[in-house]
Amino acid sequence: MITDAEIKAIEEQSKQQVEKAVEAYENIEPASLEDIFNYTYAELTEPLKEQRDYLLALYVGEERKKNPIIEKIEGGFP
Repeated sequence: MITDAEIKAIEEQSKQQVEKAVEAYENIEPASLEDIFNYTYAELTEPLKEQRDYLLALYVGEERKKNPIIEKIEGGFP
């Protein structure tokens, strides 16, 4: 039979594993906008290409800066 001490040890070990996994996940660099499109779809349709290009135009350089225009997007593309 399992003892209370063993249960507590298992719970603690599980908690540490989850915390380690969460920390590793939180440290993953965000995917680039291009990668999101390139690796989600086997082939990009014209509307998807337009959406990708539109989003890329809203960002300056390689940095994913907060852009006031993006804040106004409500799930649609022009």
